[in-house]
Amino acid sequence: MTHTIPVQCRETEIVDRLVFNDFLALLDPKEREVVVLLRSGTTKLTEIADIMGYRNHGPISKRLKHIRDTAANFVEED
Repeated sequence: MTHTIPVQCRETEIVDRLVFNDFLALLDPKEREVVVLLRSGTTKLTEIADIMGYRNHGPISKRLKHIRDTAANFVEED
């Protein structure tokens, strides 16, 4: 149903949170931190790397690839 308008209600919000929390449980602490930073509005990889104490964005790029792969597997399982 990609051509419909999403309906928000209390149940939808709860389900979304449960799915998100289930997904976060699959990630290691550093990967969770990356996801939380992205959701909070920090979108530049260099800024995320700086916050997390890395010298450059390389480790963040690698973590993002693993997060994407994990997300793809998570969605396929549902």
